[in-house]
Amino acid sequence: MNSVLESSSGAQTDPGEGQSWHNRILAMSKKSIRFIKETCSDPKCLEKLVSLSDFFDKYTGSAPEDFGIKDAAAAKYKACEIECTKGNLGPAAAGNSRLILLSKDKLGMTYYDGFFLELQKN
Repeated sequence: MNSVLESSSGAQTDPGEGQSWHNRILAMSKKSIRFIKETCSDPKCLEKLVSLSDFFDKYTGSAPEDFGIKDAAAAKYKACEIECTKGNLGPAAAGNSRLILLSKDKLGMTYYDGFFLELQKN
């Protein structure tokens, strides 16, 4: 993981919790997605093209700028709603984490307590 971004509009979390996620690996294959102690088995991706503003508004209730991300209003990004046959990735009550391809080598992921994780491809 490259960086942990917390919304300036406030997240409900323990101080420093996000720091424990640094240098973690998101392992993805056709059979599973694994991150820390979570496993999403037989994942399905419901892919769509979205603007950053729409993605952040829908899945975090914040704007990209709240996370320090500049929004290119006209740009569209590939986003993925994850469905797991078994297990989960991120907050199950929210329907799991959401992924967005920010560049060819960088993936963004919504996570617990209002965090947005930036993951760099190895």
